[in-house]
Amino acid sequence: MKRLLVVDGTALAFRAFFAIRGLTDPQGRPSGALHGFGHSLLRALLDHKSDASTVAWDTAEPTFRHELAKDYKANREDLDQDLERQFPWMQELVELLGLPSLKRPGFEADDILASLARSGREAGWEVRLFSSDKDLAQCVGPSVMQCPPPKGDAPPEQLGPAEIEEKFGVPPRLMAEWQALVGDSTDNVKGMPGVGPKKATVLLQKYGSLEAVLTRGPSEEKGKLAESLTEHANMARAALPIVTMRDDLDCGAPDSLGGSEPDWDGLTRFCEEHGLNSLGRRLKEWRAQREGATSADSAAPGSAPSPASPAPSVDALHRRARRPGFRLVRTAEDLVTLRERLEQSGGFAFDTETTSVDPLRARLVGMSFAVQAGEADYVALNLDPPACGPGGETAVEYLRPVLEDGSVPKRGQNAKYDLHVMRRHGVEVRGLDFDTMVAHFLVAPGAAHNLDALSQQYLGEEKIPTSELLGRGRDQRTMDQVPVEEVCEYACEDADAVLRIVPLLRADLEQCGAEKLFTEVEMPLVEVLRRMESEGIRVDRARLAVCRERFRDRAEALQAQVHALAGEAFNLASPKQIGEVFFERMKIHERAGRKPPPKSKTGWRTDASTLELFEGEPVVDALLGWRSMTKLLSTYVDALEAWIHPDTGRIHTSYNQAVAATGRLSSSDPNLQNIPARTEEGREIRRAFVPREAGWELLSADYSQIELRLVAHLAEDPALCAAFRDGADVHV
Repeated sequence: MKRLLVVDGTALAFRAFFAIRGLTDPQGRPSGALHGFGHSLLRALLDHKSDASTVAWDTAEPTFRHELAKDYKANREDLDQDLERQFPWMQELVELLGLPSLKRPGFEADDILASLARSGREAGWEVRLFSSDKDLAQCVGPSVMQCPPPKGDAPPEQLGPAEIEEKFGVPPRLMAEWQALVGDSTDNVKGMPGVGPKKATVLLQKYGSLEAVLTRGPSEEKGKLAESLTEHANMARAALPIVTMRDDLDCGAPDSLGGSEPDWDGLTRFCEEHGLNSLGRRLKEWRAQREGATSADSAAPGSAPSPASPAPSVDALHRRARRPGFRLVRTAEDLVTLRERLEQSGGFAFDTETTSVDPLRARLVGMSFAVQAGEADYVALNLDPPACGPGGETAVEYLRPVLEDGSVPKRGQNAKYDLHVMRRHGVEVRGLDFDTMVAHFLVAPGAAHNLDALSQQYLGEEKIPTSELLGRGRDQRTMDQVPVEEVCEYACEDADAVLRIVPLLRADLEQCGAEKLFTEVEMPLVEVLRRMESEGIRVDRARLAVCRERFRDRAEALQAQVHALAGEAFNLASPKQIGEVFFERMKIHERAGRKPPPKSKTGWRTDASTLELFEGEPVVDALLGWRSMTKLLSTYVDALEAWIHPDTGRIHTSYNQAVAATGRLSSSDPNLQNIPARTEEGREIRRAFVPREAGWELLSADYSQIELRLVAHLAEDPALCAAFRDGADVHV
């Protein structure tokens, strides 16, 4: 079966624009959307090698949907000028790649994808729709798959009918009707008031079609839902033709979309003009791969190569030629030169490579340093033999003076981790003055702050993925098992990227007025949190053991109660068995005077929200109690035991500065902020946290409605200010 790949160019452009902000080309023109679009399009061609490929675009004119609903997409903001400016360049890139572009006046790109899905299926082709738009789920069939653009270096996805039904609860043929009930806020399509995604799924599973929901539902449902189905039926009927994809457009036969050979020289000039260095490198490697294949294998962009000449994997295309400025420190002379360079630098970027993401259990494998852009040094501790100081000192010991010299500024990415690692290896790093992760959090709280994302945004470069070195799943290895030369390239790239990003982030901090906050609050906080994490919190294992024993006894008693009330023993952890016992044998829904819950593909629904509808039934109450006890055991008691550090006997959680967009700290590994407090069982667990030794106490402190107090101060609202002054209960 031949394969047709259809890319939603407009959706890909918007996705790239919102993912990469602030990037400009050598002429100062915006280029973030173009950069992301080019990488995503090339990945689509590589992941979904096809016999024909095309890119579809929205039209600028109003569509037939605007005729059906005058307020269609009325809530959309005007197209951002930076994005609008990049659209012609994206279309030029598509043309240079030899791909046909399709646009139809009065229709959207989705309609083109739907029409090609139909014509391709009827012609006996397999069709892949490269888009994450849920509208296109209605087009999926046995030979038509939806392929959402993957995030980062995640593997490609293909969603067939089974995956669509598993994701939304209804098959593709009902997806348009599902959307007519739910509506689409992004397009200003109003669905059925009071019907969200879950309720729409339940209704369509129960009645089988939208029309059946609207005709039978008002008499068979109860309360507000019945009222809504009665009063707003026409709203859902009006939404249906708007959310239904048109699949009858003439977009040409799949054979006509084969395209032509890429204009390689034109692509090179294009990438140079727009500063797309990493895309240019990937295209050169793709060209070399294609030109190494047989002529039959390289007939069209995205054509499938022969088994003898496989197309490069996406990870392979991330690899760079070894940079001459990246050096592996091999000898005592190299180490002496490096220390002199660091001491005279006026500041350097620093990173560590280790065996674990847990800094309090990780072993140090190596350190990378960057003083000048495009250059970096890697000190490998597992080199055979490792570089030592002139007096035979280890590399760590020899570099200790400059690392502990607070007058030499250090820069890092998530530097708290590196401070932990070095301290455990005998070095107290001083002089940390810039953390790129923390700085970017202040500049763009809702964005991704990892170094890969920052490198792409600020440098326009795609770093070597960690998974390329370590692998995934069962085959994953640790950094000390990777050849030193490969780690050197990866580690030097990290240090170099941090060094080059720092001045760009300094400018952003100044522009958004966050420089003082960064310098006086956030950077000093890094070391405070490092100390808190190192100290940890002591846990009384004996009290945890008492909790475990009590909770197990209660769980066993509740399990016995469920079995006794049901009149038989069965597996309480099996939703299938619970459904059969409760709804087929005991018929608890009839006792409660309710309808049975809907069934899924695997059996009756027995999730908490479903069973809570039958609270008051002794067997249901006992089961929910059993679930609560077993969750406390697995999620808290047993999990906390596993987090106790074998050397310190304490739990060393991580306090995260760059997670909650409000600026609050969050806790992870384990999350100590969600230990239950309002139930007696939760308080029993909390009693296991104790002071570190006799004579010490735990102090609990709270800001006491800090946000509301700020609101009162800023708004100068008399009643709210008076409530706080008088010590009143604001909530009352």
